[in-house]
Amino acid sequence: MTSPPRQGRLRSLFAHHGRLLFLAGLALAYWIALAGFALPDGERTGRILVRLAGSIVELWFTGLLLAGCMRMAARGRARPAWLALCWAISGLACAGYLVQAYSLHISGNFLTALALQNGDSAQFLLSKRLMLAAALALLWWLAFCWSTLLPRPAHGARPLNGEWLRRGAYAGSLGVAMLLVAYLATLQRKAPALEPGFRQAPLAALAIAGYDASRAVPDAPSGAVAVDVGACFPWPARHEDFPFQKNEIYRERLARAPDAPPGRPNMIVLMSEGVSARMLGAYGGEYPGLTPNFDRVAAESMRVDNYFNHTAATYRGVGGQMASGFMASGGAGQNGWERVPDPNALTTTRRQTVPALLSAAGWQTYFLAPHPETKPFIVMLRSIGFSQVYSRHTIGSDLLGRELPLRGRTAAIEDQSLFEGLQALLERRLSNGEDAPFFIMLYNIGTHAMIPPGPVRYPGHDNPVLDKLHNYDAAFGQFLDWFDRSPYARNTILVVTADHSTYPEPAYRKVAGSDFRPFFVDRIPLLVRDPFHRLPATLDADGRNSLDLAPTLLQLLEAPQAPNSFLGRSLFEPRSMPLGIAWTAPGRYFLTTREGVRSHGQIPPELASQFGCHQEVLRRYLQAEADDRIFAPDLATDTATGQR
Repeated sequence: MTSPPRQGRLRSLFAHHGRLLFLAGLALAYWIALAGFALPDGERTGRILVRLAGSIVELWFTGLLLAGCMRMAARGRARPAWLALCWAISGLACAGYLVQAYSLHISGNFLTALALQNGDSAQFLLSKRLMLAAALALLWWLAFCWSTLLPRPAHGARPLNGEWLRRGAYAGSLGVAMLLVAYLATLQRKAPALEPGFRQAPLAALAIAGYDASRAVPDAPSGAVAVDVGACFPWPARHEDFPFQKNEIYRERLARAPDAPPGRPNMIVLMSEGVSARMLGAYGGEYPGLTPNFDRVAAESMRVDNYFNHTAATYRGVGGQMASGFMASGGAGQNGWERVPDPNALTTTRRQTVPALLSAAGWQTYFLAPHPETKPFIVMLRSIGFSQVYSRHTIGSDLLGRELPLRGRTAAIEDQSLFEGLQALLERRLSNGEDAPFFIMLYNIGTHAMIPPGPVRYPGHDNPVLDKLHNYDAAFGQFLDWFDRSPYARNTILVVTADHSTYPEPAYRKVAGSDFRPFFVDRIPLLVRDPFHRLPATLDADGRNSLDLAPTLLQLLEAPQAPNSFLGRSLFEPRSMPLGIAWTAPGRYFLTTREGVRSHGQIPPELASQFGCHQEVLRRYLQAEADDRIFAPDLATDTATGQR
């Protein structure tokens, strides 16, 4: 029985042109995603052509590999093995283009090393659209695999010299394609902004990102570097094995206000997830009524301007700020907290941190996290010295006594429940008559990129970033109303800041303003409402960053001097390094100044030498971390006598 004509034509089409159809489908899917989600407005024609050329080159190379495998399979020897290799190569290409097209859809950028190193947020990306795209990609790949099994018309006898010419042409084409693909690989790091550079190509960018994310000690120096780091960093120690360790946190205590309450201060720090200062009304945000409760606090606080995040994402942002340093391990990636078999293996690196120092000095230290107890983030928080870490489970069972609703597709609780837990903790302390000073830090999930909005929406706009920030502000406002009526308003310093700036996903770029540059470094809020000290209404950080948070908080708390390895210096004192430097992933350095953020390829000539010096300090710090030479308690000196 013969096949229906349409089925026969389809079979013949795939038998003759299956490889070309497969590669053309990948190219088309990528070009649609690129044009629909990632091309900047007014992109020049030349750059568009370069973007297209990159994908054509790597698909040409992929096609040549597939052709070679199919030709070897047609000869009959080791046919299953050659077909299996053909299917594996095509499967990797198909998966790579699917990943990059979907990444363009949700983030406006290729998958980066930073994203791979923070794969703990992968559950936020799951959606029906992803499942549909994956199903279509699988069907397209299976169609190609089917095409390789179809019989092809036999060719007649070919002259020997013609066969050699064909082999030579194939080898030459393969060699040229290999050289072009290798050249493409060298161009993939030339896009510091979180948007696809016009020189980037999907598979090459994915390969380089995967390589960068797998590096165990990012940016560690290899051999001596001819940089005089003493010119940009006042090395505090003389012990060559622990070059960053010193004994002073700050120079002197801040003057107390005349009406300051007695005793040691309490402190609550809101470590907001991914909030840039530009979105808050107090910092000139363009959306009226978006953050009325944070603006209310700002009106009674010291507002720090031109203050930037020093790293990203959350693991590095929270841990790095509490240790005033950099952390090689992010959420995922090589040796990441989410990747290692046992996260406790990462807790052996010795650091001095704000909660550890305060706990030793008599403060009760707490952290409230929205994540489940099994999250490695909880392990990290305990490792940096918080005496009590409340997770999703213990906030529900120990503080609120009920099952708490989760946020969207995450395994974390909603911002409203988190602030209810904070209120319950403070009420418990009141009812128990606890009078020891406390340090409480809270981290929310509701403003995270790529998750659904919460229960409170921002009216008049259809943008998830605005909705999520407005919901966070509303949850904070409910707590703030109670807090301002409580005794804590008179003896507790309230600090509002962020773990890092807002991730530049497409929805955020629409509302971030015309001056926004798609880096994962930006100005972040720092508001300090302090009933103990007479602080200025505003403080210009002049490009300083969140490395300075730890010593600033300790100076506000009047904590005793103690050994530490803080890279930063209190914002109330002269800076430790003349320039602000941020690091988010291997090779991703940024300069922060009052004027804004510049990537490592945009540094003014007059600052290039200092910036290079700062990079070397950072590299040496990461190497010291890898060698566990950041901090050694047994090297502590007596701060009164200066003797060990």
